[in-house]
Amino acid sequence: MISENSIIHDGDYTILQKVGGEQLRPCRLLNGQRALIEKLSFDPKDAFGKPYGVFEVGSNGKTLDTVDFSKETYQPIPDESILMQNGNNTMESFKERSHFSKEKYLRKMTKKHSVKVMISRPTIRLLCLSYFNKDPERLAHLRFGQLSLLLQLLNIHSCGCNVFVYENTLGLLGAAVMERLDNQGNCIFLHRGDWPQSIPCIDAMNNYCRDNFLPLRITTFLQPDILKNEEESDQLKIQRRQSHSQEIQDDGKNISTIDVGNLNESDSSLQSLLERRAERRKKEKRALDVLLKNSTEGNEVLNEGKLDGILLAGRTFDTVDVLKQVIDGLRLSGSVVVYSPIKQHILKAWNFLRSTNSFIDMQIQEQFCRTYQILPNQTHPLMQQPVI
Repeated sequence: MISENSIIHDGDYTILQKVGGEQLRPCRLLNGQRALIEKLSFDPKDAFGKPYGVFEVGSNGKTLDTVDFSKETYQPIPDESILMQNGNNTMESFKERSHFSKEKYLRKMTKKHSVKVMISRPTIRLLCLSYFNKDPERLAHLRFGQLSLLLQLLNIHSCGCNVFVYENTLGLLGAAVMERLDNQGNCIFLHRGDWPQSIPCIDAMNNYCRDNFLPLRITTFLQPDILKNEEESDQLKIQRRQSHSQEIQDDGKNISTIDVGNLNESDSSLQSLLERRAERRKKEKRALDVLLKNSTEGNEVLNEGKLDGILLAGRTFDTVDVLKQVIDGLRLSGSVVVYSPIKQHILKAWNFLRSTNSFIDMQIQEQFCRTYQILPNQTHPLMQQPVI
């Protein structure tokens, strides 16, 4: 029996890959909105309700048919059809090629004109490979092997662990921690601004239940009294709106000159905003209860410690400034993992942790990005190897 998580639904995030292609593209499938992968465009509506797998795109990308490999027989594309798509000049020059050159050209063009697309469920590995191949700098040059090492060193399990995360890797580490916790712990996600920004990896994991995801603003973390002030401000807004609507109802003359539809729309938008802010404050209070002592009254750091792990990763912030604020809330058996492509940040974090005289088994590693390359289909060798 196929599980519900293996079925494609409208609005789900997926990973698209053209059969024979190299690009991995995270894409949200929406009814009425075409998806694009390597110049292959199609309408995903026929894929809804079907399990993840390989689909064959019909004419003009209007239909999608599931490919059944158990019944499908191998039918190679005729060489003449490939050559005809590229014009008569290509056919004339093709005859002058050697046998080796003909095979290489046909393999290349067969991949280019493939009409089969693989729709996969998003995983941490696929997301890491996709964004790393596209723009490794946005992931702070974090490779999948290094991501696995960070999770292993953090030593978190689905047994109610509390993990503090602050990263600039598109939410990749936050999504990996949430997957490890499996809704049985708390992932305290520190972020800038009023709402978490630039976290496509967390959104792409299709986590409809985010009870363990606790976003925490930096301003709230440094000044917990902001929560009380915001709650009082929202209460004043509600009272003013209620008094204003009551005045309109009492005045029979003015009610005929006011657009009731716009008034109801503004009330609903305000109500939606206040509900979102109330939900945000609720989660921030839960996060502060783990990090701080008497979060609603003061900002004294919790001494007994409730954090099981601290994970910092990025290249645009000083890790020591963050560690000074959260290090006292760590359990005696907790772990601290810091990743940065900049050596100076790692060395400063190392010196700070060593100066506290509270940590054992401290390790600092420098990993060289070594690529073992096997040349498929007589391709050109890789000429660059970044050092991280």
